Amino acid sequence: MRVKRLLAALALAAMLTGAPAAALAQSPPVSTRPDDLSGASRAQFVRVQKERDGIAAQLGLKRRTVDAIAVVALGQNSSFTDAELVVAVREQAQTARKLLDENERLATRVKALETPAIRDPALAALQRAETAIDEGRFVDAEREYAAIREVRWEQVDDGASAWEAAVSGQAVAARLAGDFDRAEDIRLTAGREAAARLRAAADRIELDQLMQAASERYQQGEVFGKRAALERAIALYRQDILPRLSETETPIDWAANQNNLGVVLLTQGRRLTGPESVAHLDEAVAVFRASLRVYSQAKTPSDWASTQNNLGIVLEIQGERLTGPDALARLDGSVTAFRAALQVYSEADTPFAWATTQNNLGNALLSLGERFAGPEAARRLEEAVAAYHAALRIYSEAEAPDQWSMTQSNLGIALRTQAERGAGPAAMTRLDEAVTAYRASLRVRSENETPAAWASTQNNLGVTLRYQGERLVGPNAIARLDEAVQAYRAALRVYSESETPADWAMTQNNLGIALLAQGERLAGTESIARLDEAIIAERAALRFYSEAETPASWASVQNNLGVALRTQGQRLAGAQGLSRFDEAIVAFRAALRVRTEAETPADWASTLNNLGVVLQTRGERLAGPDALVAFSEAAVAYRAALRVYSETETPSLWGITQNNLGVLLQSQAERLKGAEAVERLDEAATALRASLRVRSENDTPADWAMVQNNLGIMLRTKALLLIGSPSIQALDEAIAANRAALRVRTEVETPAAWAISQNNLGAVLETKGKRLDGAAGVACLEEAASAYRAALRVFSLPGSSANEEITRTNLQRAERLLAKRRAPHQDRNGKRASRAPLALQ
Repeated sequence: MRVKRLLAALALAAMLTGAPAAALAQSPPVSTRPDDLSGASRAQFVRVQKERDGIAAQLGLKRRTVDAIAVVALGQNSSFTDAELVVAVREQAQTARKLLDENERLATRVKALETPAIRDPALAALQRAETAIDEGRFVDAEREYAAIREVRWEQVDDGASAWEAAVSGQAVAARLAGDFDRAEDIRLTAGREAAARLRAAADRIELDQLMQAASERYQQGEVFGKRAALERAIALYRQDILPRLSETETPIDWAANQNNLGVVLLTQGRRLTGPESVAHLDEAVAVFRASLRVYSQAKTPSDWASTQNNLGIVLEIQGERLTGPDALARLDGSVTAFRAALQVYSEADTPFAWATTQNNLGNALLSLGERFAGPEAARRLEEAVAAYHAALRIYSEAEAPDQWSMTQSNLGIALRTQAERGAGPAAMTRLDEAVTAYRASLRVRSENETPAAWASTQNNLGVTLRYQGERLVGPNAIARLDEAVQAYRAALRVYSESETPADWAMTQNNLGIALLAQGERLAGTESIARLDEAIIAERAALRFYSEAETPASWASVQNNLGVALRTQGQRLAGAQGLSRFDEAIVAFRAALRVRTEAETPADWASTLNNLGVVLQTRGERLAGPDALVAFSEAAVAYRAALRVYSETETPSLWGITQNNLGVLLQSQAERLKGAEAVERLDEAATALRASLRVRSENDTPADWAMVQNNLGIMLRTKALLLIGSPSIQALDEAIAANRAALRVRTEVETPAAWAISQNNLGAVLETKGKRLDGAAGVACLEEAASAYRAALRVFSLPGSSANEEITRTNLQRAERLLAKRRAPHQDRNGKRASRAPLALQ
């Protein structure tokens, strides 16, 4: 059963080297007065007071400046979390600090003016602008910069640069007031005004203002989550900036702005889904490659490496969203681009850029490793782990906490993926290391300050804890699964269906899988309750995923829903159980519309194996031709899956499918007669013993016990077809197999599985007791009755009605046989042959 992993946030080293920009409807400036905030926004404003005060102190700003910035931010986006609000306030506060610093330089120029009629009003306006910023009156500050802009700078040496500084101050003040439309208009009109007012390179000034406008629109979209602002930035690059530049005449400026357009397209494409996302990401690849026609490793190494890194990021995102050969091609291209960037970046000379690219390389290698099997997957994953460890040589918890925690989280994903592909102590060690990495990351990430990153890491921690739980038995397993459920539910305190639907759906799916794993290990009503919760979670996820827009994820959730429905059907009797099986079959066949042998062989084989299990289980509850049809379909599914799985490259999955095939062949044999039945049982024995070649009592105890249990069932079935000593020998082997399973399965740690093996041991002992005479036969029947009674201590709990019915019938028959054996004087003429006891799989 495959879990869709949560992608760790990529370290986007998308470095803007000029600007991003475009036209939105004019809107009035947002209020900067805290008293104007609504109830919810007012409460949020108060909650982040400590953070606001810290930003003011750190940047040397007045508290009223930062308070006004926070009010504007809430007016821009009232759905900010507290942490997102703090990030937005910090970004805008840094802008205010830069503006005040620029004021000092502008004041120096104004003071140098010789004409008092020009100098004195300009200085006064500049002072009023600074006071207005200190008091959070950004609209007033903008008016003062407009006045400074009107100074006759054309009469002053170097007046063009001072005029541009005044224009920039006016635009930035408008931005601080939340009026990005006004800021853009200031930039664009300034470019047209330059030719009339200044004897300067008007074209260059106009281009610079366009680039600044684009950059400000990009910031608006990035910081405030405004999709329309990003589209405006894209339009400015396409329609106003790049047409003024030429690959042949102004190659460096042209390449820089191509790169910047790519960054905006990438940012927008990551946030979108469906065809719009595909179009944006495809265009981003094209413009980054266009930039690389100008940039070269020899002449412009820094720009070349930065653009290679950006190209690698967008190719990695595309690879994650595709399947089959297209995905592999994109991911290979991503790895190539990151390794190209690392030819320029070095740990010694450019440590931060080097570490960022190492982290991004790790992400691409991890994605490739997930799509391969066997040695190729192992190689890619080992390279990913090495890349993350390399990045962590630069990043530290103290000096670069955000990057350090992100890379720790990514390392956790890679270690967990390695563990998924392994077995035994080595896999458990990897899982322990992954848990350590996630918990290290959570020392930095918090629900209040970095909710999105915190929720992502909680989700990933949950996946790893679930894997640990699935590889353990008893209370340790249940404890790990409980921790996993808690981690997922913590993440869902941040994720919501309305605001973060993709992350919410992914976490619902993962929660469903953990609840399913708990339900499989529990008995009675507790098991049914967990499985109900699992089905609810998977169906919730399907409210977001669709076959058309998110086919890979949709198929994964359909597969997981099918497993939960099948597992619940196994615990329900009669029509309820069959209804669940039918729903499971529908889910698995839906998944197979997306998963194919050619494009997604591992997922295709996994779903076929699951389909085989439910068809087989359904067939066991039917009779006659219907049962044989179900068995035949199940056999086709298992054998198809074994075209993908192999003993050497995917031993665990191969062993599971061999086991399932063995159980199916045994069930078929029970409905056949004579030589044909024996032939099926021999095939079943071959499959089950093949499965035991990749299982062991020490390394994979739960799976090993399951196969031993199934081998015991098969050997008892074979004994029923034999006579004399061959029959007794087969029964003794069956008893040994069931007792082997009970060395792992216990009433305390794995009650449901333990009860199944007790029932099956009872069935074998009963069969042997019927074939032996005298005291030996009675002893076997007494042991059988004792085993059935033990099983009923678990099956008599609510929620195990089907198994309870089977075991109670077995016990009643064994007790009747014992009564007859203990009354040798009873007339046995005309007795009816008793039915064979029923085994449980």
